[in-house]
Amino acid sequence: MLSDSENLWSFTLSKKYSPGTDLMSKWILDDKQVINMIVTRVIGEAAKDKYITKLTEWPNYTKSDVLYCPIKRNELKDLPPILIEVQHTANMNFYRRLMKYSLSVQEQYSVLPIVLAICVHHTSNELLEMSSVSDHISFMKELPSPGWAKSCFLINKKSILNFEDETPLERVVALAQFFVEQQTSLLHIRRHDDATVQLLYSIAKRIFEGELAADQDKDDALEEVCTESYNQLTMDKRLLAEDVSDDAARKRTIDCLDNGIKFINDFKKKHKISPYSSTANEATASSAARIKKINPDWQFVDSYREEKGKDMDWNKCFELAKEKGLFKKYTKMDSAKAAYFRAKK
Repeated sequence: MLSDSENLWSFTLSKKYSPGTDLMSKWILDDKQVINMIVTRVIGEAAKDKYITKLTEWPNYTKSDVLYCPIKRNELKDLPPILIEVQHTANMNFYRRLMKYSLSVQEQYSVLPIVLAICVHHTSNELLEMSSVSDHISFMKELPSPGWAKSCFLINKKSILNFEDETPLERVVALAQFFVEQQTSLLHIRRHDDATVQLLYSIAKRIFEGELAADQDKDDALEEVCTESYNQLTMDKRLLAEDVSDDAARKRTIDCLDNGIKFINDFKKKHKISPYSSTANEATASSAARIKKINPDWQFVDSYREEKGKDMDWNKCFELAKEKGLFKKYTKMDSAKAAYFRAKK
């Protein structure tokens, strides 16, 4: 049985829960240990264990990511709200949204918040030109925020670059690296040796392990439906090839079954499930080809020719076949004879 440490190293998040995505960011930032990482760095040690997350839906129908507020409302003067946004691309439109979110917090709590923006991908040059290195926290940049926030901090890949080799990592630097690198496994993040990075993956594992198991159950059920449907359609094709002698009817039905099989394979490709091998289809096609050659009309002609040899009489063969209920599609011997030799090519 694997230990908790070994389980953590083998644990992998699905892409939709990778660090830096919206859902992952909100759940990680809601963890008590992560709250303390941020508030003690931004406010100070006196803020430890005094903050909780609050709703971020505002009266103007906008919604921000995460808001930390002091547990006791009467402490807002000394412990201001902290508004956190994890953003893929930070540009001027994002900066203007920060203003709106921050003013919504001010309207709700009658105090300006501290804003922390974590950019996981690209920061526009226009925004970078407005920023300066924070005097308070050296791995953060500050953006102008007069009248709408106490302070507005920005963290991106470049701002933490010179701090990524420290041992141990500063905890908020570790958190930023967790979001910025967006690795789904502890094994693949650069500072997997760091205790805070390991803690963040253990939190992610605790939060999302159940979700991943549920996703796997859904995937297994989907795979089972696809497999059963595929097997049924290929069996139908095989039985059709064996039981239906009419070429036209068999072809129409096989075309319909092939469309169903193609739909299943396209569906599996779309959802990144390995498509089925074409072997079964090829086998069915071969079977159909064999059945096509074993046409009862031509079987009778073959037997008659073998029996009569040089005395083969096509008129007598045609009449005898008609008496036996064969050659239904043909009214003249010449037509049947021509069709026979075409089939034999």
